[in-house]
Amino acid sequence: MPLVDPNALETTIRDAISDVIAPLQQKLVFLTERVDETRQLIMPVDNRLNAINDQLQNVHLDQASDEIRRASLRFNPL
Repeated sequence: MPLVDPNALETTIRDAISDVIAPLQQKLVFLTERVDETRQLIMPVDNRLNAINDQLQNVHLDQASDEIRRASLRFNPL
């Protein structure tokens, strides 16, 4: 009767899982790098859009202040 390695099944399963997981890990690393690159490209645009949004909010606040001033002058002329 041939000798049977008691760990053969475990080794076979471990090797099969490694064969499946290794390419997936490589793909994950690749995709993570692409995400990081994309973030670096988007960040300046996002910062610029935030700055524009801040400016627009200031314009709206200035316009609202002007409207309030005009309305108050109509009710309380100097």
